[in-house]
Amino acid sequence: MKSKKSLIITVVGCLLLAILAATSFFTVDQTQYVIITRFGRPVRALLEPGGPHLKAPFDKINIIDRRIFSQKTKLQQLVTGDKIPFIAQAYILWRVRDTDADVHKFFLALRGNRDFAEYRLNQLLSSIARAVFSEKTQDNLISLDKDKVQMESMLAEIKKQLNAKTQDPINGYGIEILDIGLSRLGLPDANTKKVYQTMKSEREMLSAKYRAEGRAEATKIRASANTYRSKQVEEAKRRAKEIVGAAEAKAVAIYGTAYRRDPDFYQYTRTLEAYEKIFRTKTNLVLRSDSALLKYLNPKFIDVTPSTPSSLNGEMNKTIQEK
Repeated sequence: MKSKKSLIITVVGCLLLAILAATSFFTVDQTQYVIITRFGRPVRALLEPGGPHLKAPFDKINIIDRRIFSQKTKLQQLVTGDKIPFIAQAYILWRVRDTDADVHKFFLALRGNRDFAEYRLNQLLSSIARAVFSEKTQDNLISLDKDKVQMESMLAEIKKQLNAKTQDPINGYGIEILDIGLSRLGLPDANTKKVYQTMKSEREMLSAKYRAEGRAEATKIRASANTYRSKQVEEAKRRAKEIVGAAEAKAVAIYGTAYRRDPDFYQYTRTLEAYEKIFRTKTNLVLRSDSALLKYLNPKFIDVTPSTPSSLNGEMNKTIQEK
């Protein structure tokens, strides 16, 4: 009987020890932070994965996810400094910071609840974005001039202010904002036409500028080409005059030599050349019968010895060859 009681006591004791061990020992996963609370108050935080760790049976384990969260905000209307409304939606990448103080802040301020954290982040972001957008103009958000667009600096400023709020030593949440971006940015239907008209006007101004620059450049090219052409034409005319002058001088020299050798034959050939030019077309001439021009057409000169021109022509050819 005593042995039976001893067995029962032993079994009960083992069960109690098993229950005690199960409620007192635990491990921390690599994706978690752990806050140990005693009667609702945090007593310690475990930031590194591993175990086993020991706690009192009446202590409670509170798990906080240490991974990076991606959150999309609701669509909201943001008004610029020049009173242009925009419809915007942002995304946020955030995480709980890996320090004992920040894990405690996250747990105490937000009860370690991700949904509540995202709600508070959405509120803070909305307030900060309104303030930042109100200091900018429409051109700082959308413009054909890339130097006017300040979207990156605006997002950097929003991220900076949001981190200052979430990491405030007194009223912060122990949250670190890793990145902020816009997943959507648009205009209300009532403003779309106005903005499109503004963009069209800017493009027309740019095209007019480019056309004016093109016309100015074309004028320069044409002026340069005309100057070059004029110089080339003048040079060609000068060279032609030089060549003609040299040829005429050479011809005069040849004629002079021929004239000195036989003036009568020279006069004879020059007169024949004049006849060729005069009588090439139907020409009416009224001249005196004793005109020097008609000398070789007058019958009394027909008795000129035939051999004389041929002999003189040979001398002429000889003179030209010598020259």
